[in-house]
Amino acid sequence: MINRPEKAVGDNPTHNYHVSKVRVGSEHCVGFLKGRWSSLKGLRVAITNQKSLQYASFWIIACIHLHTFAMKHETVGSINSDKFYKDGKKYQRECRKRERRWRRARRRDVARNEEELDKGDDIALLEGKLKREELKEAMMVYLDQ
Repeated sequence: MINRPEKAVGDNPTHNYHVSKVRVGSEHCVGFLKGRWSSLKGLRVAITNQKSLQYASFWIIACIHLHTFAMKHETVGSINSDKFYKDGKKYQRECRKRERRWRRARRRDVARNEEELDKGDDIALLEGKLKREELKEAMMVYLDQ
């Protein structure tokens, strides 16, 4: 008997397809809301109890209501001319630039730290070789007696 993954058994492929489709739509919705409401980007709440869950939920619900209000009252046009969309794209570019700069600086720091560790390793290796030579010389003197 060949073991097949459960994802391919029975109705699972159909179920997984539809769940995936809903999840993608949900992710797009969240991304759109974050693009419009920058307070969601900074939503850093540790969900540790009912009160913190309620706080985060109300924050998100408020942004959804504001989004709905804005959608009803703004003029219909190209998404590329939408100020919120442009601001969101600009923010994304700035975040990517900051992250690239941070990664470059981090790589430089790691390289510097590695060099320092290598120097320490070289010194320890040299000290070990010197000690080995001392012991070898002492052993030879002892054997010659």
